[in-house]
Amino acid sequence: MGVYGYRYDDCPFGVEFHYPTKNSGEFGTIPTEEDLNKAVNFSVNISPNPASTWVIVDYTLSPDADKAQLLISNMLGVTVASCNLLGNDTQKVLDLRELTSGVYTYTVSCGRYSQTGKLVIVK
Repeated sequence: MGVYGYRYDDCPFGVEFHYPTKNSGEFGTIPTEEDLNKAVNFSVNISPNPASTWVIVDYTLSPDADKAQLLISNMLGVTVASCNLLGNDTQKVLDLRELTSGVYTYTVSCGRYSQTGKLVIVK
């Protein structure tokens, strides 16, 4: 059984797919999550990182969004902190004194878009 003269177990080698991206000219690699978020003006930056007692979340939500949710999870995937980010603000200060030293992930979800990153806490 096959398609277009190729058997399912006899796929051609060396076939590459090219997708246009902002930074690569006419053709390039598959767009990253960051490329897609920039296309809709959605961005998140957390600093300082590593942090000890607090972080500043600088963010820009997509124009049609009025809020987003920030989740901080430990390495087991358990959410240890969360907060809402409002569309008319661009910055939020988070208190980290309740969290222990370690590596965490943060995810900001805004409608269909999200951004995930790493947050290191050192006490």
